[in-house]
Amino acid sequence: MLQNLSIILAEKRNFMFSFMENYLFNRIGVNRNEILEDYNQFIKVIRFCLLTTQRPRHDIVNLGLEYFNGTYVEFRNAIINSDWDNLIRVTYSSPGVKQKVGSLILEVFIHYAGLNLRLENKLFVPIDSHVKRIFSDCLGAYDVSERGLPTYPGQNTYSIFQQKLMNNTYNNLPRIYFDYLWFVGKVFCTSKINENDINIYKRSYRLCSICWLKDICINPDRWNYL
Repeated sequence: MLQNLSIILAEKRNFMFSFMENYLFNRIGVNRNEILEDYNQFIKVIRFCLLTTQRPRHDIVNLGLEYFNGTYVEFRNAIINSDWDNLIRVTYSSPGVKQKVGSLILEVFIHYAGLNLRLENKLFVPIDSHVKRIFSDCLGAYDVSERGLPTYPGQNTYSIFQQKLMNNTYNNLPRIYFDYLWFVGKVFCTSKINENDINIYKRSYRLCSICWLKDICINPDRWNYL
């Protein structure tokens, strides 16, 4: 299932790049090609990523911005020099950065901005509520790691799940394509309103027929709850 999924999602690369151009780069007023060399654009991207955490605390966000202000040159050089170990150390050591935000920061600079594609195969999939829900509810993967792990991967459920993804991509595709499930959960397959409510899907649009996962979803009759 994961290999087929990786193919389906990899085919959406051009779409997702176009989407992120508007959703992220144009939205905050930066040029994807300049976010590593221009400090002000760099900080704008970091701020965007820090604010994606659930219920962000502005004091923690400000501490994170201060941290990346001090480590900007080190972060930049680590990407340029393909120094992965130092890059993840610098990224995940920031206040307000756990697995999701840290992985997103790296994804933006390396995958979407394409600033060092030699590191693309090393990227971790940020596990947010959308990704976790689609993996479990639509694909039957119940071993997805928790969302709030505090550090970069070590011997924990996060690293075990990330390794599983890496081992189950088609023809060594980068596992970062699995993060496109975020878009599936955001647009095609919105979350339940209330587990005990018979009308749990009423606020969702019926988009199953055009969903990217319609041929492999284990829950194709979800709208029968209405």
